[in-house]
Order: sequence, then C-alpha cells, then structure tokens
Amino acid sequence: MGNVKTIVSKLAIDHPKQWHTYLPMAMWCLREVPNETTGVDPWTLVMGHLPRGPLAILKESWCGEKDLPVSFSRSAMEYLRDLHNKLEIAKLYAASHSEHEENRYATHYNLRSRDKHFDVGEQVLILMPSSTTSRCFSTRTGPATVVEVR
Repeated sequence: MGNVKTIVSKLAIDHPKQWHTYLPMAMWCLREVPNETTGVDPWTLVMGHLPRGPLAILKESWCGEKDLPVSFSRSAMEYLRDLHNKLEIAKLYAASHSEHEENRYATHYNLRSRDKHFDVGEQVLILMPSSTTSRCFSTRTGPATVVEVR
C-alpha cells in the first residue's frame, strides 16, 4: 500500500491537473513488478500466470511464436483445474518466501533499534498533515516542547 501512496502522491505533485490520466500505466507497472516480500508479482498471485500485454501478444503473433487461438484446446473444467493448481503453487511459494523475507526484515530493522521515550521539556519534531485533504502530503514541523508524557 505504501508504494501505491508514494506513486500517486508523486504523480499528483508532478502532474497536478492530469495525475489521474497516468494511473492506468502506474497500476500496470505495480502489477508486473515482483513484490519484495513474496517474490511474486501481484498479477501472478491473482491470475495464476505471467502477465501478457497487448504488445506481447502482437509480437508473438507477428514473430510466429504463437498463433492466436481460434478454438480452445481444453475444456473449461481442465482450465479451471490447471489454474487452481497454479494458484496453489504460487500461494505456497509466496508464503515460504514471505516468511523468509519477514525474518530478514525483522533482523535488519531490529539491528540498531532502541526504546524511544521523551521527557517533559525536551524538544521534538511533530509530523503534521499538510493543508490538503490527502494524508500523503504530511510534513514535519517543530521543534516543539514536550509538555506531558502519557
């Protein structure tokens, strides 16, 4: 979710009047890029096969790698059974990869972690939402003095 917010806010900043026209291209990129945690791109997790856009299909047909199907070679039940098996394999792979990556993230994150607490009278920075209605545009303000610790 963080990547989506970052990309949308970047589009809104770079193209304030037309950011919505860039969303389909940005979403296609997000669907094709493998997730760092799972190691699998979201399209494959949902659909069960690698994404093929219109240009890839056109290239395959022009180069003679694949003919456009006129009739299907298998029944709907066979297709659904095969799709279910592919999705199960992707789910198992994503779960194992995710567990490994979560352990790696936790180790890396906690490497230099320490408990933070502030005393009354200390100077701190405050993360404040900006004047826009979106939470994507927050800024740090300060320094501010701590008046009470709860």
